[in-house]
Amino acid sequence: MLKYIALLVLVLGLNAKAQSFPNIDDMYFDWTSFPSMGYSGPVVTSLVWEAVAGLPSVRTSGAMFEYSNTLWHIGGATAGIPLSNSLYFTGSSWASGPNSPALLADPTVAKYNGLVYVHTGTNMLTFNGTSFSRVASFPAFRDLGAFDVVNDTLYYLGGDGSNIYRLNGSTWVTETINLYKRPFYSGGGTLNGKIHYPYNYDVNIANYATNTITWDGTNIVHIASDGYNRVHYTPVVVKGSIYGIAGNTPAGSANRTNVVTRYNGTNWTVETPLPIKAYYVTTAAFGDYIYTAGGNVTGTAGVTNVFRAKAIGTPL
Repeated sequence: MLKYIALLVLVLGLNAKAQSFPNIDDMYFDWTSFPSMGYSGPVVTSLVWEAVAGLPSVRTSGAMFEYSNTLWHIGGATAGIPLSNSLYFTGSSWASGPNSPALLADPTVAKYNGLVYVHTGTNMLTFNGTSFSRVASFPAFRDLGAFDVVNDTLYYLGGDGSNIYRLNGSTWVTETINLYKRPFYSGGGTLNGKIHYPYNYDVNIANYATNTITWDGTNIVHIASDGYNRVHYTPVVVKGSIYGIAGNTPAGSANRTNVVTRYNGTNWTVETPLPIKAYYVTTAAFGDYIYTAGGNVTGTAGVTNVFRAKAIGTPL
């Protein structure tokens, strides 16, 4: 008799447990919480531009960058007048940051040793997220060169000059090797351990043909160009590719373009154009996205537009 009572209790207990277990149709599994399973979202195959909160004032030829998980915009010009202020993106608007002790006309930036180095003209500053500080002056006036890091060394290439400069402690030294020409009118970025400098204007021979060089700290190599005859466009490196954004074409004219090209280390491809035609557009990589801000649309007139698009490839 006791054996049958024990069996009955066991059956009733199992039934109770079954009743308390939720119906499988009601269960929801958040697979994104299991990164070890390799989930990273859909692969992006094309750029889809969207407008986000615009800048508080029109501006062209500034610099934009990510620092401490914040997107910053510094300097540039309004109606041809250089600016010294900084802005940061809150996600829904742009807020004011610290001012620079120098006017930031056509600044270029590079992250190095935990700081953002800012170059403009002969000025060199650092930015730590709360303030700017002056550091070693640049040895010569340069404008819109390639400014980036290779092998833990900070370099500056071109910028209306054929020299390559290297930061040694607190002093800039000139490399013994020179660029073939005197390129300027665009910046650069590091891809696969080399600084890529897609430039379009050689002041020695007034040649506007598109060129791209690479610098690995030792050698200069010319690589295939994107084939577009344009200047004043701005490159940005994100997720293993370098993008060339907008500009004006044919070079030497006032014709703005919205062309976007991408170099993946092997080939150039043409991607979805920017929603506006402009040059001196400011660009940056921030997370999965390419951001663009401002730009010159006619004469010296700038715009406040800010656009973004998820970069091509597997999401970060």
